[in-house]
Amino acid sequence: EEAEAAYRKLVELAPEAGDAHIELVRFLRTQDRAAEAEKAAQAGIEASESAALRLSYAVMLEQKGDFESALDVYQELYEMRPQSFVVANNLASILIDRFPTDANIEKAYNVAKRLRESEVPQYQDTYGWVLYLRGEAEQALRYLRPAAEALPDVMLAQYHLGMAYAKANLNDEAVKTLKRALELSDSDDTSEQAQTARETLETLQATATSGN
Repeated sequence: EEAEAAYRKLVELAPEAGDAHIELVRFLRTQDRAAEAEKAAQAGIEASESAALRLSYAVMLEQKGDFESALDVYQELYEMRPQSFVVANNLASILIDRFPTDANIEKAYNVAKRLRESEVPQYQDTYGWVLYLRGEAEQALRYLRPAAEALPDVMLAQYHLGMAYAKANLNDEAVKTLKRALELSDSDDTSEQAQTARETLETLQATATSGN
């Protein structure tokens, strides 16, 4: 109670200080008070110009499934910090994962271009998947391979690589990688990615059988 009172006093004394709002939001989240943390973040955004607070708020919105509101915040952040790799990655990711229209895929490509020289595997995965969605599977492999190697236990990284292998007609590699992706997901996983991985794997295996 004393800690919370101190954080709220800081916010009251310096409402324009983004760090004060961030600490209050972080405290409330550690107490599993998500609704109050969201309200505190909204108040902080209204009072300050903190990009870090907006990023935290966008992540909270994603976690609760409010993807449209999260997209709005990421787009605002991108206007504020167009050179930020984190913002570019998150904006591109939400565009292609949650709103994958042709126009949004192209927008994500333009946003994610800055990530192409990065060696951060999450950024490589995002940029590579954008290329895949644009129909550039072979080019996508340049980024998805190192990302999947660096993230061997991340289902989505393995799924993205497996799908790119399949599109590039590298069937043996696709089968191996998609099997790995499914091993990393729950057996009852009904996500679009898991279902697509199963269907693609079945098609590849059936093709291999008929070819023999």
